[in-house]
Amino acid sequence: MDQQLTTPVPQQQQQQQDINIKDLLNKIENVALKNTKSKECLDLLKLLYRITINYYKTNNNNSSSSSGKKNHHNKKRNHHHQQQQQSIILPNALKANPVFIEKLTTVLIDPNSPLRVKTLSLSIISKISTNEPQLLHKNLKTFFNDHKVLSLLLSLMITSGSGNASLFIGTIPFIAQSILEPLLRSSSLPFLSTFVRHYSDSIPMSQIKPIESQLGQFLSHASLVSDQKQSNTGFFKIGQQGAAPVTEMDGSISIEFFTVLNNSQVYTEDQSFNIYSFSMLYVWLTNLYNPQKQQQQQQSQQQQIGGETPPQTPREIGSALSNRVLNPNFQSIIVSYCLRIIDQSKLRPIQDEKSGGAIDNIAVIALLESIRILDFLCCMDINLVPKIFPTVQKAYQLHIPSSRNTNANSGHVLLALLQFFVNHSHTLIYDPEPLFRAYFQTFLPKTYMNSFVSFETLNFCLKNKEKLLENSNVFGLYFPPIFKCLAWFPHSLIGEFSELLPSLISPNTFIEVFHLLLDLPLLTSSMESVLVEQRKYATMGGIDINDLNDTAWSEYRVLYNYLLRNESGVSINFWSTTTLPLLQQFCRKTPVTPRTIGSCELVPALLHIYFDILLAYGDKTIFRSLLPVVFERVEQMFPFEPYQRSVKQTLITEIMSIFNQYPSLVVDEKDLLVQIITEGRGGGIDMTQCLCWIIGEYSSASICTEITPTIFNDYHEALELIAYERINMMKMESLSSVSNSSLNQQSQQQQQQPQQEQQSSILLLGQPHQQHQHISEQVTLMLVIISSLTKLAARWPEATSRVILCLLKVQSYHQYFDPQVIQRSIECVQLLQFPSFSSALYDYNRYHYNNINNNETSTGSLSYINSISHDNHSSLSFLLIDGNK
Repeated sequence: MDQQLTTPVPQQQQQQQDINIKDLLNKIENVALKNTKSKECLDLLKLLYRITINYYKTNNNNSSSSSGKKNHHNKKRNHHHQQQQQSIILPNALKANPVFIEKLTTVLIDPNSPLRVKTLSLSIISKISTNEPQLLHKNLKTFFNDHKVLSLLLSLMITSGSGNASLFIGTIPFIAQSILEPLLRSSSLPFLSTFVRHYSDSIPMSQIKPIESQLGQFLSHASLVSDQKQSNTGFFKIGQQGAAPVTEMDGSISIEFFTVLNNSQVYTEDQSFNIYSFSMLYVWLTNLYNPQKQQQQQQSQQQQIGGETPPQTPREIGSALSNRVLNPNFQSIIVSYCLRIIDQSKLRPIQDEKSGGAIDNIAVIALLESIRILDFLCCMDINLVPKIFPTVQKAYQLHIPSSRNTNANSGHVLLALLQFFVNHSHTLIYDPEPLFRAYFQTFLPKTYMNSFVSFETLNFCLKNKEKLLENSNVFGLYFPPIFKCLAWFPHSLIGEFSELLPSLISPNTFIEVFHLLLDLPLLTSSMESVLVEQRKYATMGGIDINDLNDTAWSEYRVLYNYLLRNESGVSINFWSTTTLPLLQQFCRKTPVTPRTIGSCELVPALLHIYFDILLAYGDKTIFRSLLPVVFERVEQMFPFEPYQRSVKQTLITEIMSIFNQYPSLVVDEKDLLVQIITEGRGGGIDMTQCLCWIIGEYSSASICTEITPTIFNDYHEALELIAYERINMMKMESLSSVSNSSLNQQSQQQQQQPQQEQQSSILLLGQPHQQHQHISEQVTLMLVIISSLTKLAARWPEATSRVILCLLKVQSYHQYFDPQVIQRSIECVQLLQFPSFSSALYDYNRYHYNNINNNETSTGSLSYINSISHDNHSSLSFLLIDGNK
């Protein structure tokens, strides 16, 4: 019914709009195009361009909304609502009209037409012919003599027909020809650079050779004199100045061939093309001669066209991919050009007030581009390495980090040089370790506050991760400076650092990495504090504000020297040393900034990655060394309560995973576990609850064959001691505040009675962290202790009588405990009266335990467990019924 009512309205609107658009097109043809310099022509073309934009967007919305048909009725209502909001929906009137496009083409050809009118006309043609991009290619040769319009047309071709490779292939001969024409080079070179990025596999070698020949001419035969220029003073021409020679950056006259680093008063055309040819060299080489790039390009193109065969000739494209070899003459020209730029970079440029630091930046960028090009050429032809390596090594010596001349701009060049040495040092048996030391120990600690340096450093490490792990010790020695990058940009670099973190963990560094992860907020806070204090005391003299390692003047220099170190090897716990008061003073004095909070938020996720790597690749000896450190650091963290709470919960979860994978640790670390639970260390009641559950769960001969009666006895005494301590504590608290205690007990009975048996069953099944949110920590701890004592008694009969006595002691103080605790103790006492059954229930094998925890049991077993979990009377009611009743 709604469809019948709403359908005629859009039809009437479309008919009326068709009439309006036809009138507009007639007015443009008969009035505007006859006088392209008038304001009316410009306004009408602007209106038509807006209409084409709306039509293009509406078509996209309609095509996307019509793809799904499940909620057709709702989508149709939304579609009609969009039609009412859109003032122009004219699919019939805006189809490609050859007559109208031909008239717009005449405007483009007319040399008297203003450039703005030509630009609007080209944009309209591109939108109208979106579904027929061949219209643009068909008219390409028409603008052969108008280089301004040609440049616009080529750019529109890239944007409008980027999905149709066959049209671009037909354009290649024209582009190759236009490069040879002086007036068309400025238009065709940018298009060629963009075209190579997307369709490099479509260019045959027959077209590549003439293009490279022309590029070689641009690079090697540019003039060494500047163009003539006219000097004006006011309204009078003084005259023409003669052509001046090209100079080097230091002002000396150039005697070698022209490069991008030469200075010219007025650049000639061939000098401009020399500069542009060099700027597109890296893109040209890496896209045409990179097999990996070509494979990725082919896969992406096949995905874009739905898996169909690209519209190229298979033999031609296959031969182009397999037989592409760089022309030796062109390669020689490129190498000579890049080596000359490296030599020119040694010159000291002349600075003036107008240029400022622009000349230094140009030199750095040109040197960076040259090194990247030479690196790629050496990867293509290993025979070039002996010729290029000495010059590149001299370039590094020129830019080697030092205490005074280091700046952030050097990071571009240093990383490119490091990449070159990583790729080719093995060819000449060259040790790049001093280069890594200079970068990570000297340069990075001074410039990590620069976002580019930090990001590119992590990107460099990720890109060369395998090579650095196999052939160097960069990650083992210099991960502290890498942590500084994350500490200063916590949210920006978390993705890259998370991917790199597994490479920083090794048998020699895992403890130090753990300390650094927990101290990440402290590292961020210290870095901010150093920066603030240096700015404060910089006026005193003798302090270099750019050297963040210079902390000799600070009262916290001991702390800074530890946190801001630039090399690994310090695996001590700074929180356990004699400098703890200084550390606490620093934390109280330093405010918690947003950057510090950002670092706090990252630590739990990074800890999960850290422990996942250790669990996947480590062994039991790793965790025997790590567990004492973990238990120690649970209480020693940055004093920010949300951070401490989240990290403590994360560590408890990971401890559970460690003992789940290596249950024999209950034997190896028996003294440590007993000490922690009896002394109340390791993060309070949550950690005590976790360890008590671990003791009860894994102290079994079926799970850990190394367990002995002595170990059973030690664990039993520790748990029994905690139980009696809890009894005395509850009694003392009850006597001190009888009235409050009774009120709390009544409220707990009302709130927790419906869930007491569900909680009991969960704890007996070995899941201590799935407790109800209303159960207090003290009650949960007592439930876990009772369950663990019962498990020990079931597996070690010698402790049965003592456990029953302890549980009866708990029942005798029923007025001090929660009803759940008393109910659990009654159940366990009755269960222990059947030793054979309790032993069979708790002394199960490891395989069955894993199946239950991993949800891999059968449907019958799962339904059985669920039935016990939802029993509101008793977790083991079917066993505890008194047969005499």
